[in-house]
Amino acid sequence: MKIKVLFGQKHGDYEGQHVPEALEVQDEYGYDANLDFLYDKISEYRKDSNFDYLNIVNINIDDEELNKILHPQEPELEGEIE
Repeated sequence: MKIKVLFGQKHGDYEGQHVPEALEVQDEYGYDANLDFLYDKISEYRKDSNFDYLNIVNINIDDEELNKILHPQEPELEGEIE
């Protein structure tokens, strides 16, 4: 699965402090259906003077690993009852 995450970085309360945030996310299917969504969000967040940086980061997630997280399996113990 491919996802796109819009990250923003706010300037902090003191020099050198940076506070990154994950602001919006789209999977590959949502992105294909609405290409402008994240770019429209960038425009909205740019109006907020608290953000120094905004950028979209592409992340690839292994489908099998994601399914393991979403559908955890309880361990099975084998044994005999006497």
